[in-house]
Amino acid sequence: MAIPSPGCSKPPPAAIAGTLLNETMRWEEPGLPAVDRRVLTYVPTAGKESAPMPLVLVFHGWGGGPHLYHEKFTFGKLAEEAGFLAVYPEGLSDVHGAWYPKRSWNTGDTTVEKIDAPTEVCDPKEVTAKGVCYQSCIIKYGKCKKCSWTTCYDDFAFIMKLLDDVEKRYCIDLSSVFAYGCSNGGVFAHALARKAPGKFKAIAAGCGAKPHRGYETNFTAGGEPVSMVLFQGGEDWTIPAKTPKPHARWWDGYIYASDTAVRKAYKDYNKCSNQGPRPFVQPPHVHSQQMSCTEYGYDCAENSKVVECEFRGGHDLVLGLGANEIMDGPELAWNFFCEQAQLRENCRMRQYVSLKLHWLAPHGLRKGADPLSADAGFSMMGLRLPMILAFASVLCLLNLLLLWAHRRSMRCGHFSPVQTREEVEESPPAALGCKTTSPVGASEQP
Repeated sequence: MAIPSPGCSKPPPAAIAGTLLNETMRWEEPGLPAVDRRVLTYVPTAGKESAPMPLVLVFHGWGGGPHLYHEKFTFGKLAEEAGFLAVYPEGLSDVHGAWYPKRSWNTGDTTVEKIDAPTEVCDPKEVTAKGVCYQSCIIKYGKCKKCSWTTCYDDFAFIMKLLDDVEKRYCIDLSSVFAYGCSNGGVFAHALARKAPGKFKAIAAGCGAKPHRGYETNFTAGGEPVSMVLFQGGEDWTIPAKTPKPHARWWDGYIYASDTAVRKAYKDYNKCSNQGPRPFVQPPHVHSQQMSCTEYGYDCAENSKVVECEFRGGHDLVLGLGANEIMDGPELAWNFFCEQAQLRENCRMRQYVSLKLHWLAPHGLRKGADPLSADAGFSMMGLRLPMILAFASVLCLLNLLLLWAHRRSMRCGHFSPVQTREEVEESPPAALGCKTTSPVGASEQP
């Protein structure tokens, strides 16, 4: 059942539906300069008027930006069709002299070293990337640490403030709040799950995003269960599935938890009791880049789940487009969110199935029937079976006509590569009822 936010008591902002809002939020933090934080918000036109909407926060990767996810990575199209509010916060790039914005998210494990951390974030001897020094880190710590690679502003506090603001401005279903992130943004989504599990029903970590080793188990004690799906590329050399061996040529020296350790951490936190894994049922049209998903945790508290989707690719989203022009990675993430919150009215798959039903039989569904209900299913099958039989009959007739035409053409002197001319000439054309003609230009004989 939906839990309406305070914004549901206000008139719906119909004037901005279908528009991507570009706004700034003033952020002040003790000891650091005040900054304006940019936030993009998309209110779908597909949402029911004044009904609580699901909320998806989308976090870009290191050096990225929010516009890319709304437009190129098709979260905008997905939000419109599924009817959820999409919010794209922008990370900070408080780096002087950078020739391009180095926007980042402080996940709590990206600005520390072993001296004040449970384990090493990087191997200083192996680090090959040139360090990035953020001004906020210099102000806070007096210097930039060897393993630091993001801003030192408190992004967790910022997102909690942003969530509070969004819940007051829009009509949100508080039981259906989700976070998606790629790379640094995905590591931040893990941090939100660990620090504020009661705020998020589920998270999706794209681009192989996993916490730094030692941080994957730092969940809030006694917090509510939170489901997780991880998208791991088989050729991801930035955040690989396993920690590489020392001196690997492609390794940049940063140490992340393995996919196995992350899955175990979520399973333990969610009190999952299942023994072995099982396949995760993917939508039939979402399989690009050989993506295959497995449920590692399913007999868990409050029906939470732990899933990993492996695909053929590197440090990126699953970019394959289906017939609906929505990328498979974002769509599967939404399908996972939808399943966890049991969002029958807002599920992307409901839209997909209803479109197919409309094409098959625009008048076949019972009035008011849910396309995923049993009634709708029986109505659909009652219409689909005759159509399938009729289509099969037409194909069968066409096949017979083609076969007859082929055999007749061979008998009338047109032979195939597997047939000798002698075999064709054994049956005289006239005797077979074939039309015989004189060569072009020759006179007819009486």
